[in-house]
Amino acid sequence: MVFTLRIEDAFIVQPNIWTLKSSGLDPIITEATNYEENSTETIPSKLKVKIEDKTIFVNIEDIEYIESHDGKVIIMIEQETFVNDSILSNAENTLKAHGFYRCHRSYVVNQHKVREIINWSKITYSIVLDNFNQDKIPLSRTNYTQSQDLLVKL
Repeated sequence: MVFTLRIEDAFIVQPNIWTLKSSGLDPIITEATNYEENSTETIPSKLKVKIEDKTIFVNIEDIEYIESHDGKVIIMIEQETFVNDSILSNAENTLKAHGFYRCHRSYVVNQHKVREIINWSKITYSIVLDNFNQDKIPLSRTNYTQSQDLLVKL
């Protein structure tokens, strides 16, 4: 057991932290604690999308990439386009555990669907997906090295 005045110091020592209150010891809930305790709830296997007047649920592993366009999140699965009422950062956070990463300010891509990276010039890059159309997704200069590192570790 470790006692400290600063919560930050406690996290360095161990992941399960308790705080002393007048009612007794209460656990401090963190994202890591929630993830461990509710891992099946935290990582969904399907995503809700809309097609016209219907709501359908798609398998996350089928998603190739997600694009932000005109305030909407557009989900690409094979040659189909779906719209999700969310923002790109929410979709990125939801899908990060499934191997998705933001390669550009307007795109989140499934690492498992990446085929290659093209260097058009010293400052222009694209990701080519392993799909029917071999879609080319812009890759930002700042994410170029990180993207290669992530793909090598798959």
